[in-house]
Amino acid sequence: MSAKCCFLLLPLLFWSGECPEPATTPPASEKEIPAAPGHLPNEAQNRPPTLRLIFAGDIMSQAPQIEAAQTGPNAFDFGECFKYIRSVLEKADVAIGNLEFTMPGGPPYTGYPQFRSPDEMATAIKEAGFHIVVGANNHANDSGGDGIDHTIEASRRSGLLQTGVFRNQLERDIFYPMIFYKNGFKIALVNYTHHTNGLTTAPPRIVNRLDMNAVRRDMETAKAMRPDIIIAFLHWGEEHELYENAIQRGVARALHEWGADVVIGSHPHVVQPVKMESLQPGGKKYLTAYSLGNFISSQPFPHTDGGIALEVDVDRKNGVAQVGSVYYIPVFRYDPEIEGRRHYFIVPISCYENGREALLGMDAGFKAKMAAFAADTRARLNAFGAKERKIAFR
Repeated sequence: MSAKCCFLLLPLLFWSGECPEPATTPPASEKEIPAAPGHLPNEAQNRPPTLRLIFAGDIMSQAPQIEAAQTGPNAFDFGECFKYIRSVLEKADVAIGNLEFTMPGGPPYTGYPQFRSPDEMATAIKEAGFHIVVGANNHANDSGGDGIDHTIEASRRSGLLQTGVFRNQLERDIFYPMIFYKNGFKIALVNYTHHTNGLTTAPPRIVNRLDMNAVRRDMETAKAMRPDIIIAFLHWGEEHELYENAIQRGVARALHEWGADVVIGSHPHVVQPVKMESLQPGGKKYLTAYSLGNFISSQPFPHTDGGIALEVDVDRKNGVAQVGSVYYIPVFRYDPEIEGRRHYFIVPISCYENGREALLGMDAGFKAKMAAFAADTRARLNAFGAKERKIAFR
């Protein structure tokens, strides 16, 4: 049996404040209007020891986003994209997102069909408040073997932990399943993709594939490490389908039977249901979020102009860790053109609706698009009992 190393998340300091209050017109640069600290209402000031996790869906870096972030020859800054969502992410003890692009270490930087992004995107993701990124998805091989190596290096250099893709078998043997510690909790994280767009992974690199025999072996290894909970982050399903399919349901059930407390999905680029269900009547309930949708992208298709951040509390009661409260936070891609240049912002919807759209300088068209996305997403999630975390000014 291979020795296993553990990743350790050091204690983090967070502050409370207000939702970011932009000026009446969106900024042309970060210097003009710095983002203000943010506040999420704390409904239980004296709750028992808890670990708060926030999961984000597809973090994409497409050609229009790269163009918008370019500040000079081979110079990029993606920071403004995250300025309005930073206060949400920073309320997590651990924030985890799906890194759906590669970083080859140099140009050409390209969008669809092979995503190759500057390293500055990893820096922006870390500065936004993320701690861990998962890399097993259908675009993991977009920059070839050297791209896998550099994506891992650039992620780690920025301060992000990463898993799902590996430079070689030895690295996977040592660091997988990922184990991290926070607030006295020990968490195991596994990550798989159902395909890589037909691109072969260049040896000796490894991209975790959703091979159920291999997954079961990994789950046995994870359980043997005696974590408090096990999280599976999967890249699966059909693109643009608003509901999960039978294959997703079957895979989720198998993972829960093998010990996964939480299953998080990505890839469809649209939000699919979030469900708390038991394997048998009256039994322990398990969390499955079939697709969190797009966290940020430039995709033009229906329902792809946003997604959800999923807030999951892990509580310890009578010495046993379990999934506690679960809330979704709808987010919207606001991409106005300012002085002839496109800008991309991730907006927590409940902060900037019901008349507060004017704080972002939103015109009627964007206001209507955001309202439609919010209504559709809330209706689909609420139908299965999911609850929304409202983020309000105070």
